[in-house]
Amino acid sequence: MPKGRQVEEAVVIAEEMGGYAPLVLRTMKRFVTQHILPKGPSEQMGALIRNLEIVNLSEDCKEGVAAFKEKRAPAFIGR
Repeated sequence: MPKGRQVEEAVVIAEEMGGYAPLVLRTMKRFVTQHILPKGPSEQMGALIRNLEIVNLSEDCKEGVAAFKEKRAPAFIGR
């Protein structure tokens, strides 16, 4: 792309993307936000805490603790 034409090219791309399905746009935005843009230590720690909370509040976690206390093999269900 020639120098000085970045804005014009971005407008062309944005106009094209305006016709995309909302699900596609949300997926693209999530991908860029989660995997392309750099994240600082605070954002990384926040994401880690959210993911660990999902695991800690899961039915599988409760099953694992119960199985340990009852000295039996756990029956995980993936939730």
